[in-house]
Amino acid sequence: MKINRTHISLILWVIAIWILSQAIHNWPPLDSWLAHISWQTLLAIGTLVVGLSLATLIRTYRWGLLLQSQIRFNWKTITAVYGWSFLLATFTPFRSGELVRPLWVRKQGGCSFHSFALMVTERIADILILTALLLIWIYTLTDQNIPSFITPMLPWVCILLFVFFLMTPWLSKQLQNQQICPKALGNRPRAVQWCSQLLEGLQAFGSAPERIKIFFVTLTVWGVLITAYIVALMFLLPDIPITAAIGVVCLINLSTLIFMAPGHIGIFELAVIMALSPYNIEEEASLQAAVWLHLGVLIAIILIGGISWVYLRWINSSSVKEAA
Repeated sequence: MKINRTHISLILWVIAIWILSQAIHNWPPLDSWLAHISWQTLLAIGTLVVGLSLATLIRTYRWGLLLQSQIRFNWKTITAVYGWSFLLATFTPFRSGELVRPLWVRKQGGCSFHSFALMVTERIADILILTALLLIWIYTLTDQNIPSFITPMLPWVCILLFVFFLMTPWLSKQLQNQQICPKALGNRPRAVQWCSQLLEGLQAFGSAPERIKIFFVTLTVWGVLITAYIVALMFLLPDIPITAAIGVVCLINLSTLIFMAPGHIGIFELAVIMALSPYNIEEEASLQAAVWLHLGVLIAIILIGGISWVYLRWINSSSVKEAA
């Protein structure tokens, strides 16, 4: 029997569902969770819904800035496309839902590999900010037996990442001028074409002022996320220091890079518990806070994705009626 993409997707989903069942097997019953619902819990969930929604809008603006060099677009439409891809990336294996964006760009007459390169640019900027946040958090835990070689190393990592982010367009152009794609891929014209398109996409928004603008937009995204988690944790765990929110955001984003279960259920909670462990928080209290934080995130993602899907369906139906 020939194995196709449908079979692979089914296999991945079976594995994901099994991991999910193992993750929640020993959790407390639902009644114990409902007993802890209070107005503070609802405010924490609402804060994350608003914060994540705002951060998603800013991320859409960042994507639009990068996308302007490729195609003409409507801001409402790309906001919906981004929201729908965000939902799919959360619930599909290995964040494959993010491929919605390059595929949509190709449908609009652009190049999917150019668009994929823009996603790489976004990720480099995100990793730069995430590394800096991780540095700040580790510095606040200097009395928690952090290995001594880590703290002096992280500032240099941040500097190198920032320089690499600024120089990515120049490096891509140099590789293209050196004909690196034909040399590396040989007599495979389709692969050479894709490689060349990827390098061209990395050169978009390539001047230093433009790259710095993308950097500050990315910084705003993470600032909104950190603020939302700070406020949410103040409602759930009032005595915890503000810097704990930085650790929570860092470990959540690092842990969800690898798909473990739909919606990151299980791995999200583990990341929050690990981030809160240096602050002598009881494991049960950390788990409850993690569950409420995750609920707020999932509600935001489902709302954003659901509204985006409805809007995209409405656009498609309107286009079909106009064509008829």
